[in-house]
Parts: sequence; C-alpha cells; structure tokens
Amino acid sequence: MRAIDFLDHGLRREPDRLALRDATRTFTHDEVHRLTHRIAHALRGAGLKRGARVAFYTPNCALAFVAMISVFRAGCVWQPVHPRNALGAPTLAETVGKLAILLTQGAEPARFLGGGGGHDRLVAAQLRM
Repeated sequence: MRAIDFLDHGLRREPDRLALRDATRTFTHDEVHRLTHRIAHALRGAGLKRGARVAFYTPNCALAFVAMISVFRAGCVWQPVHPRNALGAPTLAETVGKLAILLTQGAEPARFLGGGGGHDRLVAAQLRM
C-alpha cells in the first residue's frame, strides 16, 4: 500500500470533515480529494512522467500541502522550494534547473523563466484558486 492510499482511506471515511486549515482558507477531506486529483491529472496531462521533479514556490499554507499531495498522486517527486530562499542562491538556482515544472501561488511564473541557468526549459504554471 502506498502512503497516498492511507490518505485516501481517511478522505473517504469522513468526506465532510475538516482536513486542512490555514489563516486564509479551509479544505474538507472531500475538497482535498477532488482538488489533488484535478491537479495530478493536470500534471500528467502536461506530459510529466513518473519521477519528474515538481516544486511549488509559496509560503507554508494549506494549498502548498494540497499541491504536495497532488505531486505524489501524479507519481512525481516533490521538490521543496520556499520563498525565504533567495532566488539568486546557488542551491535554489540548481534546484530550479532540475525541475520539470514549477507551480506558483501569487508569483508571476515568468519571473522564473529565461535569464540562462537552464531556467528557459522550465515550464511554469500558476495555481489560481
């Protein structure tokens, strides 16, 4: 059994129960289930294969956790990236250069593209909720 299967078991048992909450929003188990499937299908529909590296550039929030679950559901690898890390830092630049896709919340995806460093091949998408 995969870790995501344990999560799904809990989501199915009590769909209307609160699953995630942060300062700006809440998600029920059913909302997490439906949203993570929708994002996972979009990732696969974008051509990502098993093992592709995916990051979500955002502060810690409920939506970041939803994105992480979606990445696992799509069979991809979650790559942590946090806004507190400066974009010019070598470790972040190296990380971004290895990603298949970078998801953002509130940041313009084009900010991460171009300018050399291998970023021009990166596909970026913005989650709008």
